[in-house]
Order: sequence, then C-alpha cells, then structure tokens
Amino acid sequence: PTTPLRVTSQCGNHTLEYPCFMFVDPSSNNIFVANVNRSFVEVLSKDGHYIRSIGTGQGSSPGQLCYPSGVCLHSSNSILVTDTYNHRLCLFTQDGEFVTEYGKLPQDSTPYDVACTRSGRVMFTDNTGKYVRHF
Repeated sequence: PTTPLRVTSQCGNHTLEYPCFMFVDPSSNNIFVANVNRSFVEVLSKDGHYIRSIGTGQGSSPGQLCYPSGVCLHSSNSILVTDTYNHRLCLFTQDGEFVTEYGKLPQDSTPYDVACTRSGRVMFTDNTGKYVRHF
C-alpha cells in the first residue's frame, strides 16, 4: 500500500494543483514536483515540507513557465523543466534561479516529459504523442 504525502509549509498547507512528473535528488533527498496548474516546480523535503518554488509564475518571459509537466536532474546538477505551452525546455539552478532555455526545439515541438543521462544527453517526449526527441 502507498501512503499519501501531505505537503505542508510554515504557513499551512501548500497546494499541489495537478502535480505531474517528479524526481528525487539523490544527494539531498528533496522531491521536485512539476505543479502544472500553478506553473511552478515545487521543491519539497522528503517528509513533504514545502521548501521553495522554481519558476517566477505563469508566462513566457525568462524564468516564467506555462504548464511545466516534466522535470529532471541534469548532469550539470541543475534542474531541467519542460515548459510545455511555451514549447521549450528551461534550465534552473537547484535554488530556483533561471539559467537559460536549453537547446533549440523544433517549432512544432510541445515537450511533455524529460530525462537526462549521466553523460548529459537530454531526451523528451512530445505532447503530440508522435515523438521522443533528443539532444
């Protein structure tokens, strides 16, 4: 049986609205969850306590996200996020600072989930259901 993880913060409950993909950082045991409807990636402790959000809110400017569904740990120890409705991948520091858009995506690309190999190769699924793409 599974046990639901209740997300809490010092200000009370912190809402996950349509959490999608996630990963656990093996060095800190922090949990990174793509919180789709809030347009952030939430960073939680292993016990479910809210630590911080990655992204500066919904939009298309650098650091903003729109429907972030996929998230993974990049080989540079940064956080790679699929910014689905902005048709891009975004790279952030673990502290949540925007670094850059990652790679040049084809114009018809709508990235959904992302994975990175230890050697730094990036692969992502396309929301159209037609592609697995890679850099």
